Amino acid sequence: MRKRGRSNKSKYLLGSVVLSVVVIALALGYLYRPNQNQNQKPPASQYLKVAHTKSIGEFSNQNKTVLIKTLGLNITAVGGDATSIVVQVASQVDPTNDVWAFLAKGASQEAQIRLNGYMTVLNDQGKFPVEVDIGCSEATHEAIPITLYLDPKDIVHV
Repeated sequence: MRKRGRSNKSKYLLGSVVLSVVVIALALGYLYRPNQNQNQKPPASQYLKVAHTKSIGEFSNQNKTVLIKTLGLNITAVGGDATSIVVQVASQVDPTNDVWAFLAKGASQEAQIRLNGYMTVLNDQGKFPVEVDIGCSEATHEAIPITLYLDPKDIVHV
């Protein structure tokens, strides 16, 4: 009879271990599942349209290089109403100034982003690439910034 008692204890122990593993797996699956609301958010580059307007810069190297001092943008909410809109560019003077509380769907906002100096070089298409990171509460944050291509005629020389 002793063998039978040990066998039941072994089965009980094995059953407990299996049950524990299943419970832990379910708990981890629940904790690490993607946030369903986050998955439904579009990327910021689709939710907000960003276009270059006029910028201020200093040309050098026979106009093949420019140091942008003020970046002119037009931001349009295309995916719906946008809240807590943030624009970030390398060498930005004060990113806290470049935040807008609300932009209705279809509405546009002119922005003048002051920079300490963003150096960019003319590409093969005759444009100056500038990387801009934009976000809002209704869109996912993108790791890849939006690249704008500035036409030299849209840059005012200082």
